[in-house]
Amino acid sequence: MVLMMHRKLMITVILVLMNVPVGAFDRVVQPRIDAGIMDYRLEVDPVTQLDAIPNLDISLVDNPVLSDLGAQGAANLNTTRSQDGFRVADNLTFVNTGVTLFVDRWYTDFSYLRAFDGRSRRNWRESSNWDVLSQGATVLDEVEFDRFTSSRRVDFAVVDKFDRDEVNFTIGYAVTEYFSVFGGYRYSSIRLNSRQRGSISGHDTLTAGNVVLADVSFSALHSNLFKADFRQHGPFIGTAYAVPVNGQFLRGALNFNAAIAYQDARLKASISDLDFSEVSLVDNLSGQALPRTGDFLVIPELGTFSGDAVGISLGVVWRGLTAVEGLSYGVGVNAYNYQFTSDSPREFVGNISERVIRYQLGVAYQF
Repeated sequence: MVLMMHRKLMITVILVLMNVPVGAFDRVVQPRIDAGIMDYRLEVDPVTQLDAIPNLDISLVDNPVLSDLGAQGAANLNTTRSQDGFRVADNLTFVNTGVTLFVDRWYTDFSYLRAFDGRSRRNWRESSNWDVLSQGATVLDEVEFDRFTSSRRVDFAVVDKFDRDEVNFTIGYAVTEYFSVFGGYRYSSIRLNSRQRGSISGHDTLTAGNVVLADVSFSALHSNLFKADFRQHGPFIGTAYAVPVNGQFLRGALNFNAAIAYQDARLKASISDLDFSEVSLVDNLSGQALPRTGDFLVIPELGTFSGDAVGISLGVVWRGLTAVEGLSYGVGVNAYNYQFTSDSPREFVGNISERVIRYQLGVAYQF
């Protein structure tokens, strides 16, 4: 969270250092700009999902082997699907602009932060397995089968590009000259564009007793563009404390702040620009290549995620006076961490965590 809630304390402390009564300023407007480096990390946990569906109408199963063989009847379906977690991390350049309005001991603050040109590399894998046990189901004009198995695997090398926006609105109150309380609302989003390149493979078998009715394997090289948008928003409350320094060569205040926030989050993903090459589809019973491949080349997508988190943010900023009247400078670090837990165990995305450490340098001017 971008914490500018210490600014009322900073103004108050500066007035004290200048021997000006706090009440002498009923209204103060202070625009500002900060820039620096954001150490950003977004992590998605790995996840495995197990499903068991009894007495399923096998004609509803979306599989090209079963469709080609005219499968019908009832069967018990057991599935296992697993997906790697992944981490997106980099040091991003950011610019943060804002304005604070002070009225007596009250203040409101609005800020907008933009972090850009994030890049990272990672490997990612997803696999699924189907085990279909016939309950009198048939193929090939009433030929009863016992079992159908199907496996899929995707392996990708991924190059991520991402940027991040954050908006904060705050209302605060200076309880004393050095202590303040505040609350507000925060919105942030990260947009991820990832080029994925790798392979997809699979193997399907259909048996009746010891007789193999079908045995098909396939593989291909594949690339696509994966896009994800991770958004979060919610309220926060916190406190700030300023320690004034009034030395011969150094004048200003060291500001400490802490806040707790409740955040709702949602992740949406999509895949486009699909490209396949070196496609191979083989009937292992005859050893012959098969001409039909399209139905086998299905790329799984990262599902949606919705969840919430309670997180803590901490910060320390030195705000110093300059020789120019009304102009101050700031150097500091702010950090926060959120652990988002899924609202629904049926959503096929692991829990998500986000960590931000921001190193900043900026200036502000008081009107």
